[in-house]
Amino acid sequence: MPVRVYECAAEEAEAVKRLLEYNPATDKSITLDEYNALLNDEYKGVIFSKQECLMRDGREMGIDDGKYYIYINAGEEFQESAERRFSHDFKTVKRASQESEKKMIELIKAEESKVNSGVGAIFGNS
Repeated sequence: MPVRVYECAAEEAEAVKRLLEYNPATDKSITLDEYNALLNDEYKGVIFSKQECLMRDGREMGIDDGKYYIYINAGEEFQESAERRFSHDFKTVKRASQESEKKMIELIKAEESKVNSGVGAIFGNS
């Protein structure tokens, strides 16, 4: 699946994080009719929590202080829908530069590798 990385300003980071974590299927405050309407909405029907989405502080990653980076590993159709939703809902979310995207992908892969080697050590598979 293709990976894309987006960036956003710190002032929108919390709202973006809520969007990435939101799953209407587990939201007990909406009715079935509201849920179905949401799924048919061009923007609100883009459910990030069903994809591999991660958000990281640019300062902690050594990329850019004051920006947050969003890693999305999903199919091409979802990526296109996600980009439309970001541009519709947020002012500062945009595709990261190639350099920032490459660095974020490398950092995520390194994190995954650490986790996998740690799990292997727990179960005796080094």
